[in-house]
Amino acid sequence: ADSIDHKLIIKKDFLSGVKSAEFSVYDEKEQQLKYRIESRLLPKHNNKIVAYPSKKVIAKLTGQWSLLTYSATISILDPRLNIWIDGNITDIGGLSAYEYIIYWNDELISIKNPSSSSFIKFYDKMEKIDLARFKKQRALLKPSKYDLEVLSDKYPDVLYLLGLTVWDQDYSQFNRGKK
Repeated sequence: ADSIDHKLIIKKDFLSGVKSAEFSVYDEKEQQLKYRIESRLLPKHNNKIVAYPSKKVIAKLTGQWSLLTYSATISILDPRLNIWIDGNITDIGGLSAYEYIIYWNDELISIKNPSSSSFIKFYDKMEKIDLARFKKQRALLKPSKYDLEVLSDKYPDVLYLLGLTVWDQDYSQFNRGKK
């Protein structure tokens, strides 16, 4: 896992065309590129996370819609063991509210926007603790920009980045007025 209590700035590319959204992920001061979130030309939401400066793929996501419900398979590289750990992200909020569950490495993590908060939170369902949170910066006529604050070192940053891409994809594509 990455260090505790740090921030990342995620900038959405202005135009992704017919691909899923792509992003650049920077340190808190926006000086060092840490990751690129890239996609391929496919009818499904898909992303891969590339670490910088190594340019090694360290996480993947493939999503699909069925009956107004979103789900995605994810795979994250464990750098210590050099093995891929698979999981999934599933929309459990229905049409009235956004909530996703990440099941990864035998853990359950919720992604949701508590009604009293401007942040979207990642919450450990087992330990009942906040893990990370993000919010979208407001900017007219500029690409989307997110602030991600990591509060726990229990999981790798890329897990939160995959969750953010799902949230952004769902909100951008369908904007059902739930956020």
